[in-house]
Amino acid sequence: MKVEEPAVKYENLMSPQEYLEWERTQELKHEYTEGFITAMQGASLNHNKILVNLIRSVGSFLKKMHCDIYPSDLRTYVKAKESYFYPDASIVCGEDIDFGDHDDISQYPSVIFEIAAIRN
Repeated sequence: MKVEEPAVKYENLMSPQEYLEWERTQELKHEYTEGFITAMQGASLNHNKILVNLIRSVGSFLKKMHCDIYPSDLRTYVKAKESYFYPDASIVCGEDIDFGDHDDISQYPSVIFEIAAIRN
């Protein structure tokens, strides 16, 4: 799937709790940045190939450690910005994924990965 259109940014402000409740009812993923919501774009075939290779390579290395690598379905919370993001992949060590009722949020990832796209 090739996605060319820009991400949609919603102008109505929400609290973090409102965002989390609303986001769980949506078909698409949305990031939350200090009250503003941005719809996430789909990823290209190339992007997904890079991501799969990254997760496979890093994941086999992490087997020896108390860390795991997660794809973009794991949301990352940034307290200083009161924001929630979906990095392309993140490494979480220890018992980081414990955010109350939400088991899909990491608060302290050790590493995050973003795959940069070069457009023609």
